[in-house]
Amino acid sequence: MKIDWTNKDEVLEAVSREGNFLINASDELKADRDVVLAAVQDYGVAIDHASIELKKDISCAAYAVSQNSEALKFITIDGSNEKEFWLYTVNLNSSRISVTPDSLINKDFVNELLHKNNYDSSKDSIPNHFFGILRHKGSIIRHAPYQIKNNKDAVLAATLNDASALQYATEDLKSDKLFLRTVIKNSGITLEHVSGLCGNDKTTVILATYSNGLALEYASAELRANKDIVLGAVYNNGLALEHASNELRANKEIVLQAVYNNGLALGYASGELRANKNIILAAVGNDPRSVRFAPKEILADKNFVLEAISIDKNSTVFLFVSDDLKADREVVLAAASNDDLYQGNSIEQASEDLKKDAVLAKEIAIARLKRGVSAKKIIYEEKLINIKNDKDIMMVAVLEDGDALHQASWDLRDKPTLRIAAKIAKKNPTH
Repeated sequence: MKIDWTNKDEVLEAVSREGNFLINASDELKADRDVVLAAVQDYGVAIDHASIELKKDISCAAYAVSQNSEALKFITIDGSNEKEFWLYTVNLNSSRISVTPDSLINKDFVNELLHKNNYDSSKDSIPNHFFGILRHKGSIIRHAPYQIKNNKDAVLAATLNDASALQYATEDLKSDKLFLRTVIKNSGITLEHVSGLCGNDKTTVILATYSNGLALEYASAELRANKDIVLGAVYNNGLALEHASNELRANKEIVLQAVYNNGLALGYASGELRANKNIILAAVGNDPRSVRFAPKEILADKNFVLEAISIDKNSTVFLFVSDDLKADREVVLAAASNDDLYQGNSIEQASEDLKKDAVLAKEIAIARLKRGVSAKKIIYEEKLINIKNDKDIMMVAVLEDGDALHQASWDLRDKPTLRIAAKIAKKNPTH
């Protein structure tokens, strides 16, 4: 049925189903509060099509932003009405507290939110809507009444969003070890805010580091030297190795576990273990960038570098090897051949002489084709040789992918051997 965009009833029905239809409404109806409210409740960004006056209207703007925070780009709330607008918006949708300006959030703002939700401080119950607010901006508990700061469920909800919210809990709650263990089990990093009380409590620290290995930073020196605790922490997050005792940063089992989880943890290992080739290779297998923590003499060891490059899937390792190895033909060939499918740039790090070596460029192109890099990509990247006219390279390309024949020069496309190879490849694809 064709809609009469000047008919309020028809437009109301249309925008209630598809808010963005407001764009089609007459100017008169774009200035109609009922129509705009119906539209933005379905699609908040439709406020962009409302009249200038309704973009300033607190309720229209609030409904729009509560439905879609992107609507903030299209409203024009006067500064004197900003607080009222955000109270209205957050009351409609608790998650919008996360985009409420911090400058507005204070005790008065929180008290008004609670008042709008019929909060009674003489009772233990907290409005469900306020729990939603805490889950989206835990730090707001800082401005809440004492009764909320002393409520276990409220503090737990707040810390799940923001670990720092624990510091605003009452002293009674912060001295309740059983409660703190519940909080820390869910958000290990909250240990930071009760480390004086719990930092030397083994059970609590284990719960914290199993939840977030980086919580090890807030354990006592004694527990940061406990092998079992540190092993659990680096299993959760290898970078927790930074906070282990010097003795445990020199422990091979712990360092291996750390780099298996995060190769960059190699940077926190002892000097001796940073020079251990097996540990370096384990780190490279997780994150090739970790090789930068290896000693210079290791990065000048050709056999080691070749092994590391074979593990690396995009030849990041090559960026950190010695200048001598960047001038070594075998190493450059290995690195450039092993370049990532979407980023072939190792040759740019090679010595100037090897950058100009056309024979090497051809070997690299063939090796990359065999790895599955498309002929089109290699042709685009290669500046030194004319791949489209190179029969050897195009033969490898079409054997890997019959469609690669389309990338060859017109002369080569007519070669019977290439055409036959392309047909064979299409019947028996290798990838």
